Amino acid sequence: MAKYSIHSPLDELISGCKAQDRLAQRYLYEKYFKMLMQKALRYSKNDREIGLEIVNNAFLSVFTHLYDFRGENFEGWISKIVTNKALHKIRSDNNYYKHLDAEIPNDFVLQESDPISHLSVSEINNQINRVSEPQRSIFILNNIDGYNIRAIAQMLEMNENTIKWHLVEAKKSLAKSVNNYKYK
Repeated sequence: MAKYSIHSPLDELISGCKAQDRLAQRYLYEKYFKMLMQKALRYSKNDREIGLEIVNNAFLSVFTHLYDFRGENFEGWISKIVTNKALHKIRSDNNYYKHLDAEIPNDFVLQESDPISHLSVSEINNQINRVSEPQRSIFILNNIDGYNIRAIAQMLEMNENTIKWHLVEAKKSLAKSVNNYKYK
């Protein structure tokens, strides 16, 4: 009988992974794969190959740095690793962030609106995937993953006002796309 399964308690799987037990690693991977793949797909425009690359790189980091895990929220910890791997992938593929960190006035204010409330989740995802980088990633970080402007600015090493500007541009692009979608 196998020592581990996908239903094994998390602390047992983590202990097994720390001991380099391949079966524990397999079941930890299987246990969290779907959740992490969904997150990776948001950043990869639903490209399964890129999403899988992000998830696999994240799990490599999880297994390498498992001793750094302090027993807090494991799902939150690995979710943050996936977000960081996805952002790293986007930065390395697109090289946008350093060039787009323009000076935005300090009095720049976000305008809130809700043009997408009538769409299904699938329709919303399709519309988000049409937004260009880095606006798309910033929109996902803020509106889906729940990071605030300051945290996004730190993650992307950009000015907070620049993040606000990209967020507004993403929302404008989404609003335009949604309005066009409504009339099709």
